[in-house]
Amino acid sequence: MRTIIDGLAFAKAVAHVSKTLIAGQRQAVRLAATGDGLRLDADGQYYSRADLDAETVEDGSAVVNGFWLSSVAAVMPSEELNVETADSKLRLDCRGIVMELPLIDDPAAEPNVPDLPEEWASIADGGLARAVGAVVHAADKGSNNPVLSAVRVRGSDGSIELSATNRYVAATARADGSADMDALVPAAWLKANAEGADRIGATGRMFAIAGPVYTDATPMVEGQAPELAAIWPSKDAPLTLTMDRAELLEAARRVKAVKFSGGETVTLALAVGDDSITLGLDDAESGSGARQTVSAEVSGPVVDGHVEGAGRRLRLDARYVANACGALYGDRVTMYVAPRSNGKYKPVLLACPDASDGFDMCDEQLIVPILL
Repeated sequence: MRTIIDGLAFAKAVAHVSKTLIAGQRQAVRLAATGDGLRLDADGQYYSRADLDAETVEDGSAVVNGFWLSSVAAVMPSEELNVETADSKLRLDCRGIVMELPLIDDPAAEPNVPDLPEEWASIADGGLARAVGAVVHAADKGSNNPVLSAVRVRGSDGSIELSATNRYVAATARADGSADMDALVPAAWLKANAEGADRIGATGRMFAIAGPVYTDATPMVEGQAPELAAIWPSKDAPLTLTMDRAELLEAARRVKAVKFSGGETVTLALAVGDDSITLGLDDAESGSGARQTVSAEVSGPVVDGHVEGAGRRLRLDARYVANACGALYGDRVTMYVAPRSNGKYKPVLLACPDASDGFDMCDEQLIVPILL
């Protein structure tokens, strides 16, 4: 095997497919050079493939340790790189700089290629990465409940809808495309691989995404996704607060900086005024506190800083407010607030009325209020 390829593109591709490797178990990367270019593939936690433009001098393939290949590819010059096999080694050569790795001669170590979709749903204009970025923060970061650690991907009314929830926060986003699927996909995998992907597909129990260079596939999560539509609040709320999204994001991040006591929850109390809201945090254990006022368009009945019908001021977790604002697109964000009949609060909806850059305006974020 011998092929000539751009060194930077090669290093990036090796780094990408090597993310799936499992040290001591599945750590091989296969290189296959043909007249169509150079293909790299690997399997471990999932399957990953890269198809690169290359000038192939001699067809052939080689299997090497992917961790080692990633290390040496990263330090080669970002120039024309000669990749060849000779004397049971893989050789990388550029301007007299030579790196050699032993070939793996064990069929059991070679990457397994799963059945990939024959039909794909196209998603243009970076829509998949944007939609993934809008919802992954809402997925559970732990692994005790794989369903809550997943993103639901399903075709809906000529669009592809993504959603995620950890029970305390939820998010939905849509991308243009048509797909006949309803899949639970690991959120961490989507976040790591969605950039640059422009199509999705499913076959059996595998979910796949692909772009001009990379194709990645992972087993779907088994289980029943929560039906968020059953609890999703209406925009027909008695109180709406419209603010500058960046200002609210900055305020939530700043105020939560005084949380020095233990525990993960960062309780923000929101005091609603005539034309503003004040975000306050009192950390009783450490004795610290913070306040920041944000200008707001207030529409609805307010009594003593809270919506009429509620027993007290709204309290939200500052982490969720910051994550929701960071995930939305648009200069302005509207918070829809409604009380329950018992004086407590319904889940609070956040959405942008003026989503920018041509993005779909259906992205929405939900935060469950703190009850204590």
